[in-house]
Amino acid sequence: MPTASPAISLASFLLLLAAPSGAQTVTAVRSSLKVRQTDKVPLVSSLEIRAARNEFESFQVVVTAKSPLSAVTVAPPTLALDGSPTTTIPAPEIRLYREQNVYFTSPSNPEGDRGWWPDALVPAREDGAAVFNNNGAWSEGVSTGETRNAFPASVSARNNLVVFVDVHVPASQPPGRYTGNVTVSNGGKLLGTIGVILYVRNFGLPSTSSLPTAFAVSIDHMCVAHGNASGPWCANGNPDFHLWARLYGRFLLDHRITMSLPDHPNPSDWQATFATYDKDYGSVINGTDASQRLAGAQMTTLVYPWFDGNDDASTATAKMSNWATFTKATTGRTFSWFSRTFHYAHPDEPGSNCANWTPIINQGTWAHGVDPGFRVMVTGTVADDLACNAGNAVNILNPPVDFLDMKPNAFAPGNHRADYAAFLSSAPVNALWMYQSCDVHDCGSSTNASAVNWPNFMVDATGVQNRAEPWMHFIYDAPGMLYWDISNKLPDAWRNDGIYDFTGQGDGSLVYPGTPTTVVNGSSSAIGGTSHIPIASYRLKMIREGLEDYEYLSLCKAVNPTTAMNIARGMFPMSGTGANGQPTGSMYSANNYPSSTPAAFADNLENARTQLAQCITGGAGP
Repeated sequence: MPTASPAISLASFLLLLAAPSGAQTVTAVRSSLKVRQTDKVPLVSSLEIRAARNEFESFQVVVTAKSPLSAVTVAPPTLALDGSPTTTIPAPEIRLYREQNVYFTSPSNPEGDRGWWPDALVPAREDGAAVFNNNGAWSEGVSTGETRNAFPASVSARNNLVVFVDVHVPASQPPGRYTGNVTVSNGGKLLGTIGVILYVRNFGLPSTSSLPTAFAVSIDHMCVAHGNASGPWCANGNPDFHLWARLYGRFLLDHRITMSLPDHPNPSDWQATFATYDKDYGSVINGTDASQRLAGAQMTTLVYPWFDGNDDASTATAKMSNWATFTKATTGRTFSWFSRTFHYAHPDEPGSNCANWTPIINQGTWAHGVDPGFRVMVTGTVADDLACNAGNAVNILNPPVDFLDMKPNAFAPGNHRADYAAFLSSAPVNALWMYQSCDVHDCGSSTNASAVNWPNFMVDATGVQNRAEPWMHFIYDAPGMLYWDISNKLPDAWRNDGIYDFTGQGDGSLVYPGTPTTVVNGSSSAIGGTSHIPIASYRLKMIREGLEDYEYLSLCKAVNPTTAMNIARGMFPMSGTGANGQPTGSMYSANNYPSSTPAAFADNLENARTQLAQCITGGAGP
């Protein structure tokens, strides 16, 4: 079928071409096309987007300044249903963000580049849960109507100002064609308008992700970044770090991602520990929190939080036993917390060194001794699990994405998904996950020619690469997604090279601290207002989009599994047969570097989503 493209009339195109060279230009592009300050983008007068009910769909407005602009404002569209002008997408469900650029002195890999890159999404306003500081007393509340400092915005001559427009379609929204206009002005002078056409599809997405996720957090970095710290640690112990974990955990759930919830128990009073955990985290875990934007979104995993490698055997067993008792309780739960629990065995990334597997095997044996149903996860491959005789100690094998399907020049080339069949069939609780390590950009170099074309969460990767990993979980049937940190460099996030780690720009950092004012030794940028909130990166929005794509794939699979897989592999093709006789290539087709055409990739992805929607509905709709 034809590739979907932005809607533009010939007359509008000719008018834009005829505009005087000194005029400012206003245009729009897809959400998954990352736009840098000096990129040239096509001129359009309108843009089409398509979304299911209970789905987020976004686009970007690009203002190119021919001469400096100092007071750019953007008015969101009122999206009204054709033939029913009173039926609209509710105004609070349409949110605007200014894409703030961060500067890098080196690229992550050959696909990337030094210089300015868009990432932090500064909100015009972000209603919802927030944290307030009242003379040193920190408390949670609701931010309503707080204007932040995204607009009015300035932009230098010959540069782009990019505005991210995020639309959430309510679960009960009538399907059909909705239209409206985005209006862009500078100091009261109209710069241009963009027509927006939203097709609401006749099916809905679940709030709780069908792809379980577990994204870790550096909780003390949050406290430092926001100014609620005693030195390098969260102030006031559990009460304050629970406060920040709840704020960010809820925010991640609104992006369909489950964040690990940190906790320190009080072994001398387990009932108090249980009560505090329930009070602070229960509603967020259950999907019943009143402040959630994505209503009903439940946490898909609970990483066992009380493990301490320094504990003696009796203390460790008491802790784990109490966790099992606590999470098996049914009162006040919308699902079994124990069924979504796993212990993250350490050391992390044991590799092929069997000495590293010995403590993992011991932890697995111990956990299963406490409760046979207690799942144990390790960031390792089935080959290493077998070579080191892990036996039944591990239930979730979690290899890096590039170890599940390796390039032809790798140490074990080919698609290794079939290698996990025996492990998966050996116990009903066994599962295969994947995670993205620094391998996707090379952990110690920015010039490795092989560290390209993988799914990639770095800032200087393409938007489609940022979005691609959930597609790989579908293609390779690995229904679980781990990430090592969301806030690894949070106190330094706004600074040049502030989120650089493992030679990757943004490795382990997916959010920014939203503070009303700058913070000494913490946030170096302020968003205005009176409350503290999390700030999404562009990449976090793309991961959310990828998780929504996974829902499309899953819904299509329920109708026709062959069609779903053909569409997925059409977007990220298998390039042939690998050395082990298995089809190979989708995993490293998330980009087509060095012949990269990001705009075409973004169009191809939208085309694939349209095909999936038609599979789901059985019709030829949008």
